[in-house]
Amino acid sequence: MALVDHGSVNRPAEPRPEQGPKPLATGRRAMVSTSHPAVTAAALDVLRDGGNAVDAMLTAMPLQQVLEPQMSTLAGGFAMLYWEAATGRATYLNANLDHPAGAPIPDRAVADTSGQRIGVPGTVVGMRAAAERFGTRPWAAYFAPAIAAAEEGFPMYSFLYGEMAVNYGRLVHFPAGRERYTPDGFLPRSARFGGSRRSPPPCGASRSRTALSGSRPVNSPAASSPPSARAGAA
Repeated sequence: MALVDHGSVNRPAEPRPEQGPKPLATGRRAMVSTSHPAVTAAALDVLRDGGNAVDAMLTAMPLQQVLEPQMSTLAGGFAMLYWEAATGRATYLNANLDHPAGAPIPDRAVADTSGQRIGVPGTVVGMRAAAERFGTRPWAAYFAPAIAAAEEGFPMYSFLYGEMAVNYGRLVHFPAGRERYTPDGFLPRSARFGGSRRSPPPCGASRSRTALSGSRPVNSPAASSPPSARAGAA
């Protein structure tokens, strides 16, 4: 995900979620680049409404995790390199996954379903650290587009359908996976073949709880101190 914020910005034409050539995108004041057009549009909306680049990133992240579950997850990690033009300082935030303290790193031969490959997530604690230091919006606002997409559903697209088909065995290994991904006993049809909408309610519920876990506006005297994500400035 890449964002450059230099002021107000107009929203682009209706995004197209399918693979293939895309129209050229240009910008004189701001630019957002993500792997899903709806995520890009949501981040641009934040910039257009007066938010800064970090606000746009924090809004884009949970939405991308709903629309592209094959690419990212709320239980994952991320890294951020942020250039603050007003101060001329660059800040690097490391919120990547880590293995549990004192636990050995499992061999590659260990099955993915063994439970031994589960890492300690850094996404939420890293988002909170970025919001406390650079954000200008209420914490819950960053999750609103993601919650809406999770609760209302979104059009299936060919790449997601293909990834789900390849990993079908993993998706239906546990009852919870079968309930979420194959509620009718089979994968939802790709939009390319007539279309359907896929709605994962647990996704919306988890993001609602995360949004409510810290509802105070950031960068205010009442805001809590940043969590222990590792950050450095240059």
